[in-house]
Amino acid sequence: MFYHTVREYKSVRYKGYDIFLELKANNMMIASCLHDDDKYSFNHNFMDYTKKEVISLLKANIKDRIRQQEGN
Repeated sequence: MFYHTVREYKSVRYKGYDIFLELKANNMMIASCLHDDDKYSFNHNFMDYTKKEVISLLKANIKDRIRQQEGN
């Protein structure tokens, strides 16, 4: 089912990623994390989280991704 966008938030820059957040009518937050090198970009959906919680979770996810990239 398609839900319309209720709000789009201003992007946040973090460690080479631009984080874009979109709140849908069903209270789902859609995060698009675009990296300077596009192959590291990803999307994630969150249900019933605040913007602040989503940003914190994404920052932790990005730190883990960077550690994994350095390990390879």
